[in-house]
Amino acid sequence: MGCAPLLMLGATLAPAWTRPVRTPDAGMGDVNAAPGAGTHRTLFGDPVIVRTPLLALATLLAASARPLTAQDEEDFDVNDAAAYGAITNTPVGALPPTLAAQLAGGPPVGMRLRGAVGYLDEEGPVSRRILGLGVDVPLAHTTLGLTAGLIDYACDEDEIQEESGVSDGFEIDCNRGLMAGASWFAPLVAAGLGSGGTTFRMGVDATLGMSSLDLLKVSFADPDIPEVSGSVEETGTALSAGVGVPLGISGRSGALTLTPYVVPRFMFGRLTDKVDVEGLDGILEDDEVTESGSRFMLGGGLGIRFDEAGFGLDVGFQHVFLKDAKTLIGVGFTYGGR
Repeated sequence: MGCAPLLMLGATLAPAWTRPVRTPDAGMGDVNAAPGAGTHRTLFGDPVIVRTPLLALATLLAASARPLTAQDEEDFDVNDAAAYGAITNTPVGALPPTLAAQLAGGPPVGMRLRGAVGYLDEEGPVSRRILGLGVDVPLAHTTLGLTAGLIDYACDEDEIQEESGVSDGFEIDCNRGLMAGASWFAPLVAAGLGSGGTTFRMGVDATLGMSSLDLLKVSFADPDIPEVSGSVEETGTALSAGVGVPLGISGRSGALTLTPYVVPRFMFGRLTDKVDVEGLDGILEDDEVTESGSRFMLGGGLGIRFDEAGFGLDVGFQHVFLKDAKTLIGVGFTYGGR
């Protein structure tokens, strides 16, 4: 539930809030409740208010996951949201960057194994924890990297229910996503800075990532209105591609190499968000939306290399430039490749 494709959930469910709803004995009714109002008005002969907290809950989840403080529609660009969701649910944005061996001062001479964990707190009751494993293979003076990972969407059910004002009868299951990606790095420039062995280096990289996301399932049973019960399940797929310019300054002290670095990138993201509804006839319907967009992002950190042991440690961050977007933080390790 702390998942970026929920950026799309508001747009996905909007047709269900605004389109006319067929009711059992009054033909077509109107949905008069605004998102988040926690009520759903339909016509059953005489107008009555049918309580549907599921809509309030869905609205809260969408608002919690948007990287925007302003929730007005004019402040929400669905293409920017799709780009953010795709980038942060594929390896390039879901994991901290890993320092390329060439950026730390030496060409790779063998296969290098790496792993990383990342954490993204999207504020409120939702967050993401990410685990990735990969391998780097030298290709002449360049490096090809392959990465696979798991995204765990975490949520605080009690806080969600408190903020949305829903009653008992809800079961919220936050699920996970699988992702994979490939990267390519080539060194461009190396220039010494003074006589102390400190060196500035610059390279270029390209990334491609994809993911399959089993995001969440919300089950609802209203004890007062048994017929108004069911579940909403959200799944999605994400695709990202982009280019970056890694920049680093490395310095050696014995067998230890320290390299602070940044990686500005231009990224394209494509996100498909699918909502499957069981029950809740006439209230919510199955829906699917695909949107795409592009954003700049910045990664960076500190790379520490223990050259004699062939071991490396990275502490880093990733940030997609979007209003009030949160920053992913994480740590990673490498072994081999020297």
